[in-house]
Amino acid sequence: GITTVVAREIARRFGVRLHLVGKSPVPKLSDEIRQAAGANRAQLKRRVIFEANKSGKNGIEVWRDLEKAIEIQQSLDDFAAEGIYARYHSADVSNASQMGAVLDTIRREDGPIEGIVHGAGIGQDARFDLKRPEKVDQCLKAKIDGAMTLMSLTREDELKWLVTFGSISGRFGANGHTDYSLANEMMGKIVDRYRRERPDVKAVNFHWHAWGDIGMATKPETKLALEMIDIDFMPAQDGIDHILNELTYGGDEPEVLITDRKYYRKFFHLDRARATPERALPMLDPEGERRQDAVNNLSIVLEPSREKFLSGHLVSGKPTLPFVVALELMSEAVRAAQPGVVITKIRHARAHQAIKWHDPTAKRLSLEVTEQNGSARCLLKADVCRRDGQVVEKGRIYFEGEFVADRQTAIRQQSLPKLQGLSWERVVYVGPEAAVYHGDDLQCLKRVSIQGQQLIGEIAATSLSHLASEDRPTVGWTLHPAVWDACLYATALLAGRSFKRMSLPAVFGEISVGRLADPGEVCYVSCQVVKETKTGAMMHVLLQGQNGDVLCEFNDFELAWLGE
Repeated sequence: GITTVVAREIARRFGVRLHLVGKSPVPKLSDEIRQAAGANRAQLKRRVIFEANKSGKNGIEVWRDLEKAIEIQQSLDDFAAEGIYARYHSADVSNASQMGAVLDTIRREDGPIEGIVHGAGIGQDARFDLKRPEKVDQCLKAKIDGAMTLMSLTREDELKWLVTFGSISGRFGANGHTDYSLANEMMGKIVDRYRRERPDVKAVNFHWHAWGDIGMATKPETKLALEMIDIDFMPAQDGIDHILNELTYGGDEPEVLITDRKYYRKFFHLDRARATPERALPMLDPEGERRQDAVNNLSIVLEPSREKFLSGHLVSGKPTLPFVVALELMSEAVRAAQPGVVITKIRHARAHQAIKWHDPTAKRLSLEVTEQNGSARCLLKADVCRRDGQVVEKGRIYFEGEFVADRQTAIRQQSLPKLQGLSWERVVYVGPEAAVYHGDDLQCLKRVSIQGQQLIGEIAATSLSHLASEDRPTVGWTLHPAVWDACLYATALLAGRSFKRMSLPAVFGEISVGRLADPGEVCYVSCQVVKETKTGAMMHVLLQGQNGDVLCEFNDFELAWLGE
C-alpha cells in the first residue's frame, strides 16, 4: 500500500530505521509457500482455496489472510535487499494497550522514536442508508482513534515529525464515502490541535489525491466510482515526490491537499477570493474597495505586531521593512493607478534609507505614483517623527522605482543549473541577536553550493499568506516576498563568503518579473558576483521555478556594505 511505499522512500532519502505496524499477524511462511508465491501466485491461490474449502473452512478468507502475510513478507524482503532496516509488529493502532506494548518494544530495542507516519485506513463504499455500522466503526477507529492513540502514547518522545494520511474526500466529499470523508476531515483537525499542543513537532495531514498504482483507490468499486467522475489518477511517483518535498522543505501547515487543477475546478469552479487576481491589491487594498479618485495618492498603516514581514525581519534588533515588501507596495500602487495591468519590469529601484520601527507604534507610509512615457515612477515616503510623536520631517523618500506594465505576464524558460556533483551546505539562519535577522517565515533558502564567486541555492516557496496578516488575500500579488527575499539572502551569503563583509540590498538596476512561485515549489537561484565597488558589490541573480520558468532576474543589482 501507500504507507509501505512512502516508508521505503523515507528510509532511502533519510537513512532511518523503520518499524512497521499492522493488524495482520507477523508472517510465518514456510519456504515452500514463499517459493510458490514467487513462482505462480494465481496457482497458489487456487490451491489454498480448494484445500481450505475441502476442510470446511472459508477458502476466500483463508487466502485473504495468507495473501496479506505474503505481501508483508515480500515488503520486508524488499527492504532487506536494499539495505533498509525494517521490522514488522502486529497490533491494532486504535488499541492503546497493544500499541503501548509495541512502542515499548521499539524504544527498548532501537532507541528513541523520532517520527510517525500514520497511514492506516479502512473504507467500504456504500450509500449512506446502506452503511454497515460495524464497518463505519472500523473506518473511524483506524484513522481517528489510531491518530489519538499514537499522539497520546508518544507524549514523552522527542518526535520531529508526525505525518498522517487523509484524502481529498475529506475536503471535497465523494459518493459512498460519508464515514471515510468524516474520518479524513477529523484527522486534519486533530493534527491542527496537536500542533498547538506540541509546537516542537512538525505535524502534517496529507489529503491525498487518488493514487493510480496503489492504495485504496485501486479497489474495483472505488476505481469505478472515481472513473465515473472523470478523475485522473495520480502516479505513485508523483505522490512520493510530494511527500518527500514536504518532509525536506515543509511542515509549516497542518494540512496539505494534493490534487490536480481539473479536479479542483470540478468542485471549486468560482474563485472565492474577495477580489479577482487582476484587481486585488493584497497589501494596499485587501477588501478591493478603493475609490478611483484616490489611486495616485495611496497610504498604508503598518504595525510590527500584525505583520510577520516586520516582526520576522530585524536589523540591529529593530523591525525593518524588507526591500522586497517595499517593491510589492510600490508595484501595487502602480497597478492601482493603471487597473488591469501587470508589472513586467522594475527599473532603478533604490533604497535611500531603511524604514525601522523603534517602538511598537504603527507607522503610516504613503505612495506617490507619477505616470510617464510607458512606465510609472513611484515614491514610498514616511514622516520622520521624534519619540514623542512630533513630526520633524514630512514625507521623506525611503524607496523609489520605475515600473513597466503590460497586459499579461511574460513567461520565459531557461535551462536549470546543473545540480549533480555540487557540494551542498545547509543554510543555518542566525538568531534575533544578529545584525540582520530573518524569522521562520523568511527562511526559504534551504541549501547552497558556493564555488568561487558563484552560488546556486535551493529555495522552498511558501504560501503567499505566510508573511502578511490574516486579512490579506492570497491573490493579486506582484511578487513573492519570501522567495525574493531568499534570493537576497543568497546574495548576502555569497558576498560574505567572497568579501568577508555583511551587506544589505541597495539598488536594482533592472528586474524582469515573471510568474509567482507556487506554494511548495522548489525554486533555484543562481547568483554571480559581477564586480566589487567602493561601497559594496554588483551582482547578477536569476530565479527559476521547478520547470525552468524564469520567475525573476536581477540585473545591475547592487549590495551595500552594512555600516557604510
